[in-house]
Amino acid sequence: MALRSTVGLLCIVSLGACGSADAEALSTPNPMLERWCDDHPCGWDVDGDAKRVGTWHPDDYAIKLENVDSSISQLRAELTEKRAKCFAFSLMARVDPGAHASLELDFLDDGELEFSQAIPESHWEVRTFTIATPTWYQGVRFIVRRTGGSGEVILAELNVDLRTDTCAPAAPLSLSHRPAGASCTNESECESGSCEVQLPGGGKCD
Repeated sequence: MALRSTVGLLCIVSLGACGSADAEALSTPNPMLERWCDDHPCGWDVDGDAKRVGTWHPDDYAIKLENVDSSISQLRAELTEKRAKCFAFSLMARVDPGAHASLELDFLDDGELEFSQAIPESHWEVRTFTIATPTWYQGVRFIVRRTGGSGEVILAELNVDLRTDTCAPAAPLSLSHRPAGASCTNESECESGSCEVQLPGGGKCD
């Protein structure tokens, strides 16, 4: 996968402090990863070697990413910039010292990452953070991936609230290779290399 930009910061704060009181909760299927369908959490895609494990309590289930490039992901094709200009995340995981994992976002679900950020060492702390979405997008895949190191990487929760206001002062993520008809502000954002300006500050990809 090609990585277009790496930005953002994961912070340890009380739940919701990085979000907004009027955020719309995204009805993510099975955000706590407790319900399983055969060998994977219901509503999630799993790539690589992963298995169900307990958390701090043996009856609370989570997913352990065993090998490098093992990942869990979920595509939300219905999301656009009109519904969310900012994602407010809540993530709970165990990332041992020496283990490496990242949160990734693939807008358009085309295999090109617009966001990748390392998840710090954690022992079931709830980490909340916000990410400013591109000025235009259609669909996004949320991904947690094991990227290397030793020790355990176990994901127990990945949830997101949608905000229609911006994540100011954070700038929106860059999204190039936009198809014809997509909103654009300059030619570099368009797959065709042509952005037809229609109004001051905006246009459409040819």
